[in-house]
Amino acid sequence: MTTDKARWHQLELGAREQIMEISAQFDLNNFTVSNQPTSDRQEIQRIALMFLEPGALAAGLPTPTIEKMAIADDTALLTWQQGETAGMMLLRKEQGQWGVLTYGGGAIDATTLSEYNVPQTTGEALLKQLNLN
Repeated sequence: MTTDKARWHQLELGAREQIMEISAQFDLNNFTVSNQPTSDRQEIQRIALMFLEPGALAAGLPTPTIEKMAIADDTALLTWQQGETAGMMLLRKEQGQWGVLTYGGGAIDATTLSEYNVPQTTGEALLKQLNLN
């Protein structure tokens, strides 16, 4: 007879194997997986989900969704939802590549944006687009 603890351990090992398989497909230091041309919005969403999905899988949470997205200059700010959990993500485009500066639960405000060297006018535009001003 298999105990609940043993079943949980089997599920945990299976989830770890899935995460390792998924992680092997991506180089998290190089956010571009394909060379197919995409719009900035599509690329930002792809990168955001690439960061959020492995954690969701490991924790048995629902697949994350991108709720709102704002782009100003070479900076993007988005909100995401994952079951009962939500948060924000800040990205910057450098040398033609979008990369994540910070993400997690909770809000990103004007002070946080300035800590990541987002110009004040860009930060205001992002927050206004998301209706967070």
